[in-house]
Amino acid sequence: MGSPPLTGVVFSGGGARAAYQVGILTYLGERIPDYSFPILSGVSAGAINAAFLAGHRGNLKEAARDLREAWMRLSIDHVFRADIFTLIRDAVRWILPFGPRALAIAPEPRGVMDTAPLARFLRHVTDLAGIEANISERRLLALALSATNYTTGERITFVQGRPGIRMWERSMRRGVSERITLRHVMASSAIPLLFPAVRIGPHYYGDGSVRQSAPLAPAIHLGAERILAISVRYRPSSPPAAVEAAYPLPAQIIGHLFHSIFLDALDMDIERMERINNLIAAFPSRADLPEDLRPVHIHEIRPSLDVGKLAIPHARLLPRPLRLLLRGLGVYREASGHFLSYLAFVRPFISQLIEMGYRDAEQQGEDLLRFLRPSRKN
Repeated sequence: MGSPPLTGVVFSGGGARAAYQVGILTYLGERIPDYSFPILSGVSAGAINAAFLAGHRGNLKEAARDLREAWMRLSIDHVFRADIFTLIRDAVRWILPFGPRALAIAPEPRGVMDTAPLARFLRHVTDLAGIEANISERRLLALALSATNYTTGERITFVQGRPGIRMWERSMRRGVSERITLRHVMASSAIPLLFPAVRIGPHYYGDGSVRQSAPLAPAIHLGAERILAISVRYRPSSPPAAVEAAYPLPAQIIGHLFHSIFLDALDMDIERMERINNLIAAFPSRADLPEDLRPVHIHEIRPSLDVGKLAIPHARLLPRPLRLLLRGLGVYREASGHFLSYLAFVRPFISQLIEMGYRDAEQQGEDLLRFLRPSRKN
């Protein structure tokens, strides 16, 4: 029968939206508890889930359970400091250097929000030493986390994997073999401007979703024949009705901006991969394919409900200083819920996303399981 096809999972970014991915993993853990993904690729908040899974020393059921418990303990205070003193201090750091007479003594701005709490939380719940153990036991081929080099503008994918894995270099993106640390996870999830950049070696890095043109590429370069692509973006079945629109609020604009950074590239890359697969299928059966061209089967799963609309009722649970800041941006309007959904690290919203992920995976049921454990004749 030969060896099973090499399968990878790609975790996209999206802040609090990444809790949706945990629901899918929970379902898979219950149905195929001893399954393991040989290739894990993550970016932004998806990098946190990928690194957790790569380092966990239990089976998929145990890893998904522990990841779910970690997310359910998460709150705003575990991600960034949201007290009034910190928000004012960080805002002043951004304003002073750009005043009419910039002060030489003005502190250098390093992100609007202090993410030291997130670093402490991840250090406590994530077993990064387990990555090498899982690689040695051949349960894991490679973990790939992507970040943006703010010096060169390149998208760097840091890869920790088995010896002999070939790295790659393409236009403005390349793979680098490196042992994954907490710094790599924090760098990949450092939302531009909001979260401070992270120094790795001589350079500073930020969120890997910036300039991300091919989110499936790391898994493909690592040899994946099949990819489970988990998006956190709702796609309506039909275009919205044409109504007269009000002038867009700042939060609405930021929400679309975040979508373009974190979510659009995965949708476009899946479409591109499907066209390549169709092109390969059109080749005569005995024809030689061009070098490095091969079919890669994709199974896409995404939210069945509008995540932005789900987030709005939970705005009242945010810390009061943050609520006041966001109210000025207009986040309480229905059209502005997308921006809020990235920052709503509150238990009811996280629980709702996890439950939706579980239901969506359950709805795909046998098709999803057949994709992950295909027979070679398929």
